[in-house]
Amino acid sequence: MDELDQKLVVELQKNSRQSNRHLSEILEVDEATVKRRIENLVSSGDLIFTALTDLKALGYPIHCFCYLHVNHMKWKEIGNALCQIPYIHFACFCIGFANFFIRGDFSSIEHLKNFIENDLGKIAGIESVDTAIEYEELKRTYYRIEDPYLHIETPHFLGGIIINEIDRKLISCLQINSRASLKELAHFVGVSSVTVHRRIKELTNSGLLQPTVIPGNIAYDSSMRCNISIQTEPSEVRPIAESLCTYPETVYVGLLSSPNQVFVGVHTPSIQDFSNFMVDKISKTKGILKIEFLVHLNLLKRTFTSI
Repeated sequence: MDELDQKLVVELQKNSRQSNRHLSEILEVDEATVKRRIENLVSSGDLIFTALTDLKALGYPIHCFCYLHVNHMKWKEIGNALCQIPYIHFACFCIGFANFFIRGDFSSIEHLKNFIENDLGKIAGIESVDTAIEYEELKRTYYRIEDPYLHIETPHFLGGIIINEIDRKLISCLQINSRASLKELAHFVGVSSVTVHRRIKELTNSGLLQPTVIPGNIAYDSSMRCNISIQTEPSEVRPIAESLCTYPETVYVGLLSSPNQVFVGVHTPSIQDFSNFMVDKISKTKGILKIEFLVHLNLLKRTFTSI
């Protein structure tokens, strides 16, 4: 990306539904240039137009992490099966204390139970499943360390509106393509373009919806992606988690109901940068009792759609 692309991404990150005309005025270029630049960024896989949302507000309050230990002869088959489960939004093949790491969002404990017993239970080759429920998310960002201008956090629902079925359909469409036209959205949802425009504005103002862009190219090259599970002294759980949020290397920090109370997602440009992060920052953090690693080898699934 050159400087103009970077400026364009920053504006789209704020609100990906801004018109080409408005973007051209901000960037001081013609509309054709804006249109061409956006098309190139999308076709190259650099950007995904989506809409981040608060799943708890949509009726999925349980965010669960699962660590799978599997038969090494069935890695490929298990990975393919995991990707077919709609409630899994993230699945990755790893090395470390588990073979696969997955994340899902569920409407109730019963829903989670059915997922573990019926969905995962039917996949041949899974030998054990360890689960941890997230009780608080402190940080989740979508960006690459080498592109620090791509930095966007998930929205927090402020309330103030009642979500109906039209809103749910609209959110679903925007998660697939946040720059879909009002006419396209109105046709799919079955209401007028005026209603679509009004509802998007209300959903955005409420904090439930954030039309934005996220990095699309996440091929696992020389960069280092790793999950760190940290066990701390009881009195240090929150202070340690909050301090981890301040580091640019961390893209996710959450508090979990497991012996390893703090879960951290890390992304660095290289293994050496990861080593420096661990030695210079993590190792100097007081109150950490135990650290476990999951190094990402192959991303199998990453979706941003509500269920």
